[in-house]
Amino acid sequence: MKRVAGVLFAILLSSHAGAETKPVTVSPFQQGFIDVVKDYAAQYEQAPNELKKSALVKKRLEAISKLPGKSNKVDGWYGTVEKMGTTGDGDAYLIIHPMTDDMTLGTWNNSFSDTGSKTLIKSGSPLYDAIAELEEDDLVVFSGAIGKPKNMTENGTMTDPDFLFKFTKVQKVQ
Repeated sequence: MKRVAGVLFAILLSSHAGAETKPVTVSPFQQGFIDVVKDYAAQYEQAPNELKKSALVKKRLEAISKLPGKSNKVDGWYGTVEKMGTTGDGDAYLIIHPMTDDMTLGTWNNSFSDTGSKTLIKSGSPLYDAIAELEEDDLVVFSGAIGKPKNMTENGTMTDPDFLFKFTKVQKVQ
């Protein structure tokens, strides 16, 4: 969270002479999504037993589905690049923190896991070319579709979720 706050602070209070800065405005859907995930993470950690913890997984999905907008479509969200790279086939994977360090949105990082999901970014595509210009910790605006958490455990899904994401657009914020 400190890294994200630092990036936002640098953008908002840039001291470059004559440089015009544009404040980053997080959409109500993005903020609502972050708030729901954080709220249910806290509830999950405080739940006294496994049954109550497991019930919170379903309740979080219901809360997300009630947010304004389409519950899986993302347009114009902001985040920072955590990690990017290529698979053995040369396709790209990308992981972004959506203005919070408490969760990530990203593609699979290998072709085997991506079978059926088709989240990897094809080499030579315009999207691949766009993310090739990025570096880790860059502030970006992105669009796409949120999938289910990739975490292998319920605890990870609730307390440090890594949501599957199919990117349609990624652009560095200047």
